[in-house]
Amino acid sequence: MRALRDDWRLHLPTITPVSDQSGWSPKSHVFYAGVCSGCALHAFLRFQYSSKSWKIGEFTLNAVFVRSVCPPEVLIPQTLPLGERLREEGTYRIGSILYHRDKWWHLIPKEVEESKFSINWFAADYDDLSKVISEAVADVTHDVRSLIARVQISSGSPPNQ
Repeated sequence: MRALRDDWRLHLPTITPVSDQSGWSPKSHVFYAGVCSGCALHAFLRFQYSSKSWKIGEFTLNAVFVRSVCPPEVLIPQTLPLGERLREEGTYRIGSILYHRDKWWHLIPKEVEESKFSINWFAADYDDLSKVISEAVADVTHDVRSLIARVQISSGSPPNQ
């Protein structure tokens, strides 16, 4: 997370970590991205790590859209239908918005079955952990930039933060 925060401080300075007093879990790694211009929903980015012991080192990124800056009661991801514009509050996997499939990043090398329902990101080489982290940060940042353009997120500070 430190490498990502440092990178975003330079390349995506309008995306900011959410404070511990915001109601979001302090360990959930949530960032405020801004407001969607088309629907006036606040946009948050929430990292989700696999809870399965055999999937250590895997994570995905959820985009959470809400009217208030408080976390929603339910964070179960849903799918934005192909060609639809974001209109309602909800939690969406970034992969479902950008690629119409789930996307998971793998920081540890492992065999994963191909699936038409998901995209799996792997580092080019796992011999150097700093390179793995750097490649993952670059890929996540690329997808976040694409998300900002796709759902038209404009920068801004959340109220009461």
